[in-house]
Amino acid sequence: MVDDGLWARIEPLLPPWPERSPRPRPVDDRPCLQGILYVLHQDIAWRSRLESSRSCTASCSPS
Repeated sequence: MVDDGLWARIEPLLPPWPERSPRPRPVDDRPCLQGILYVLHQDIAWRSRLESSRSCTASCSPS
């Protein structure tokens, strides 16, 4: 979904992962962006997606 050309334009806009982070990066940026775009493209409601997924943490629930 995110081809190399699009990724080359978006990647420089993303903030770098802190060098002194207490833990490793949970997910690489490119697959994360692909997931976000998939949800937006497929018009999947966050609530219905969250209710069907038991592995989601509180950080991805809508405010």
